[in-house]
Amino acid sequence: MTETLEYATPVKPKKSAGWMGVHIARILIGLLFAFAGLNGFFNFATPPPDQLPPFAKAMMDMHYMMPLVAGTQLLVSVLFLINRFVPFAVVVMTPLVVNIVLIHIVLERSGLPIALILLVLWALMVWGYRKAYAPMFVAKMRPFA
Repeated sequence: MTETLEYATPVKPKKSAGWMGVHIARILIGLLFAFAGLNGFFNFATPPPDQLPPFAKAMMDMHYMMPLVAGTQLLVSVLFLINRFVPFAVVVMTPLVVNIVLIHIVLERSGLPIALILLVLWALMVWGYRKAYAPMFVAKMRPFA
């Protein structure tokens, strides 16, 4: 007697305006971080060092910081653009977004509009993937349970 296995077919989610907004935010952040990450390595859109704000010069003088930030931006952009491990990528990019916004609020206001757009896009991503973060907010949990 042979039994045929029936596989459950995945349910396709309804495509709402919120889903489309998260999708667009993912693509825009992926493109923005791809540009910024590549610029961090190849300096094709960076102003000359004498025109940089003092904070940016200090970051560049620490020879490990800018490649670390650029590499992180490239990693996040690739994950966003191929639509894999997106909740993980959102968590990884959170310190970058916080620092970008705070730098433009406190030190250099010239890029504040782009920083605020990035903050809104990031918040949309966090909201869109909020179910993925729910297990991180368990008050008490046994390890290996």
